[in-house]
Amino acid sequence: MPLNTQLLRWSSSRYGYLSVALGFIIMVVVYSVFFSFGVFFKPVLEEFGWSRAVPSGAFSISWITQGLVSIFMGWLCDRIGPRIVLSISGFLIGTGLILTSQIQTIWQYYVFYGLVIGTGLSGVVVPLLSTVARWFIARRSMMTGVVATGVGVGIIAGPPLINNLVIAYGWRLSFLILGGALLVLVVLISQWLQS
Repeated sequence: MPLNTQLLRWSSSRYGYLSVALGFIIMVVVYSVFFSFGVFFKPVLEEFGWSRAVPSGAFSISWITQGLVSIFMGWLCDRIGPRIVLSISGFLIGTGLILTSQIQTIWQYYVFYGLVIGTGLSGVVVPLLSTVARWFIARRSMMTGVVATGVGVGIIAGPPLINNLVIAYGWRLSFLILGGALLVLVVLISQWLQS
């Protein structure tokens, strides 16, 4: 086998593993924040005096939006590439969290958390899994599984850490910090992805 072919295979393999690591990190960060909704539940209720059903609607809208828009994001990923789709998604999620920190009415909560964040979430899983799948043949299922595991790790690790943040800084500043951090991290990390 020529040396050039060996070097190409070696660098492609290393880049594939880098894509797995970056995808895993993005999944952990995004889903640790999203599944920390319950941490913000009580402080938001106490400030606004809403019934428990009212803010729960924002989370439901986010799930519905994520499911519906994911179909379009798959098509968009094929058209413009996973890096751009993931950058847009990171921008939407981060911006949605920042805007949620400023809410004064329930409709704002539904729009910023439900629609904006839900739309952003719809463009996270598809680009990451499709990018990783393109880099592997023999271990494709295992590598996409590693990336998908980031959701579970985020669900376990995120809420306790974010709860400490809310206790220390309050829910508004916590949303602001998380939104800024997530926006920067996801947009920066997504620049390393190549399909």
